[in-house]
Amino acid sequence: MLLVFLSRGRFKNPEKLAKTIQKVIRSSYRLTPTLETSVDIVMATLVGQIRSLEASIKQLEKGIEQIVKALLEYQCLTSIPGVGPVYAAGLIAEIGQIQRFEN
Repeated sequence: MLLVFLSRGRFKNPEKLAKTIQKVIRSSYRLTPTLETSVDIVMATLVGQIRSLEASIKQLEKGIEQIVKALLEYQCLTSIPGVGPVYAAGLIAEIGQIQRFEN
């Protein structure tokens, strides 16, 4: 999921590309078994942290959506094509009280 997000749609199949890159890296420079084990441990830890962050982000996005769903501004903004729940919530947070503006 993170790979898809980071690629921003620039690659047809980001997972396949990542696997290809990993194969090239592994064949171009061999690590000693000790170093390979260490790298695997570090990579597994980092992947776990990334997954944890992704889960936290999802949870926060759901919470934000629940809070702003009741606002009239939210309903109006999400009716615009391309404006989703997170973007609408961000706009509402930046604008603040819409009544401050005359038009």
